[in-house]
Amino acid sequence: MLRIAKILNIDLIFLPKRSPHLNPIEQVWRLIKAEIECYIFIIKHT
Repeated sequence: MLRIAKILNIDLIFLPKRSPHLNPIEQVWRLIKAEIECYIFIIKHT
């Protein structure tokens, strides 16, 4: 994988394990989860 990335002139960034705050997709999933939880709360209490 590293060799292919180098050939394609792609810089790979390795993130430390257990660091979701550095991974942008984790922030998206956090927002989606919050929206779903809010929606479920509204449904249960109406």
